[in-house]
Amino acid sequence: MNSNPELQNATGRGPSHPNAAEFEDQLRASMDDLLHKTRLQQDAWGFGEEDQWFLDEGSGEVVFTFPDAVASAPAQVIGRFDSLSGIWTWAWADESLPESFKEEALRLKEYGAEHGFQHLVMPSWQAEESHCWYMTALASALFEAAGAYRGASGHTYTFLIFREVVTSPVLEPEEQELSQDDFIAEAVDDFK
Repeated sequence: MNSNPELQNATGRGPSHPNAAEFEDQLRASMDDLLHKTRLQQDAWGFGEEDQWFLDEGSGEVVFTFPDAVASAPAQVIGRFDSLSGIWTWAWADESLPESFKEEALRLKEYGAEHGFQHLVMPSWQAEESHCWYMTALASALFEAAGAYRGASGHTYTFLIFREVVTSPVLEPEEQELSQDDFIAEAVDDFK
């Protein structure tokens, strides 16, 4: 097999590492799996067409907003990529993240330690965005996530995996005409 330099950089091992070819195959299969999952999510609820996204620390979910719906799912942050410096930082090494968002990243670190892949155990390293996608795809495959997402905030990209998505319509408040007496009664109640 012809070794891919991009995958070699993502594995943290050169072609001479005894597990390098196996790991490259695993990364390729993980990426193929993630692409399939992404297509399923796009078809199911419009994934990728959201207006906004955010991490809800209280619920441990990623929330996607649309003009007429909200989609949410339990989420785990895998890492963050600073596009200006080109530095990938694992979620487990990111002190700004709540511990509840780091569990799967810690499991991936353990996997890296067991299999001798330095980029899975180094807190941060020089990367390209494609490397971040490979790491996230690996987590998605190993931990059977429903999908993965890259959310932008300025020049920082948060890479995460998510579980099953729940969508809910956005309910418009009902417009009611109040009688003058009802209006006055509500206004009086507001000042009590």
